[in-house]
Amino acid sequence: MRRFILVLGLVVAVPVLAQTQGAPDAGTAPVIGAVDFDGLVRIDKETALKHVTSKPGEPLDRERVSRDIRALYGMGAFDDCQAVLKRTADGAVKLVFRLKERPAVDAILIEGNDEVSEEDIRKKIIVRTASILDLKKVESSAAAIREHYVEQGYFLAEVDFRLNPKPDNLVDVVFVIREHAKVKVQRIEFVGNEKVPAEEIKAIMATQEGNLLSFLTGKGMFSREMFEDDIRRIEFFYNTKGYVEVKVDDPVVMLSRDRRFITISITVHEGEQYTVGNVSIEAPPGEELLFPEEELRKKLTLKPGQIFNALNVQKDDQTLGDMYKDQGYAFATVSNPHVLHKEKRLIDFVYMPQKGEKARFGRIDIIGNDGTRDWTIRRELRIYEGDWYSETKLRESEARVRRLGYFERVEVRPKPGRNANEVDVTVEVKERQTGAFTVGAGISSIENFMFQAQVSKQNFLGRGQNLSLQ
Repeated sequence: MRRFILVLGLVVAVPVLAQTQGAPDAGTAPVIGAVDFDGLVRIDKETALKHVTSKPGEPLDRERVSRDIRALYGMGAFDDCQAVLKRTADGAVKLVFRLKERPAVDAILIEGNDEVSEEDIRKKIIVRTASILDLKKVESSAAAIREHYVEQGYFLAEVDFRLNPKPDNLVDVVFVIREHAKVKVQRIEFVGNEKVPAEEIKAIMATQEGNLLSFLTGKGMFSREMFEDDIRRIEFFYNTKGYVEVKVDDPVVMLSRDRRFITISITVHEGEQYTVGNVSIEAPPGEELLFPEEELRKKLTLKPGQIFNALNVQKDDQTLGDMYKDQGYAFATVSNPHVLHKEKRLIDFVYMPQKGEKARFGRIDIIGNDGTRDWTIRRELRIYEGDWYSETKLRESEARVRRLGYFERVEVRPKPGRNANEVDVTVEVKERQTGAFTVGAGISSIENFMFQAQVSKQNFLGRGQNLSLQ
């Protein structure tokens, strides 16, 4: 019986035919009778066959087999892949791919996280249980966890991982974290702020310089997310003072030699201060204003001749938007085209209300009221299913529910309804403790000893009624 063995390594570009005694003449290409796999455990044969171009009935092609090996390895599921050509008992030739599967991830564990929650860390992990182990994903996850710690101010944090082998070709991936101390902001410096003092800028920032009482007040703690919000605050703060072209560069963060403190340097390009020129209210092309322009203009706080103030623009946008929304235009928006006259340092400003489609209130849901009946809350609402949308009535309803005094938190949220012309509303509340028990005792010259107890309950049985016993 003759046997032909073709062993193809992963890095071999041209396969080498290992001939045994009695092998056919060189140049003779045996015909493949069957293609099979050895070592498949979790990967099914049909999936593996999709990556193999060598087919039964075709002559053996060394280059094609080599490409098949690279394709199988490219699946990312195997640590080793070889091809062997065998002569079976019935004289047929079988091409067998010998595979060694990578282990599957059984569990993902986290060690050493005291200051950052496991939930937040797991959001950064792209490795999944029951998947084939991919070391690149493990390394990327470790780097993402490390970056998250830096964002929270832990510049010294170290993140590593280890693999714990288990039976049945399984492995646990363990992320090992050494948090170290959180660095503190020692100093915040500004460069380029010629018109606005540094102390005024620092006053509007959430990120603060540390001091001797930082361990009590929390001052000096660094968070990248909070600091990125500070950059936007700085730009808006300058906008309120007329500096509409202000730019803030990416900050430079310098770590002290002992790696315990950081200094943050912020470069500001202030630009020129602008005065308000013309202020107009225009309808978008194809639309008309819902109200006379003069009536709308009386509502504006932004006036010609003033130093430009972005806060006034915010107020005006909300005022005009609410006027439109109170007419049922729930999706109304206000855009603000403007023109800068740099030579005159003037800004011409336009308010352009866009009404969108009218909408009615759809479904009104109340959630979080574990001890309060729905109707106790609904009777305070000034919005009703089927009514035209009104922003003012929405805010009034929230204020009335809050004034009941039964809830720690009240939030009224509109959202798109099932139909395009409907807006559903969710009223979410968080119950507060509404019961009280008081006891008192004293001595009187008339009655000698006195004892008094009182039990009171607001929102009794969730009906909005108060009960007091003494």
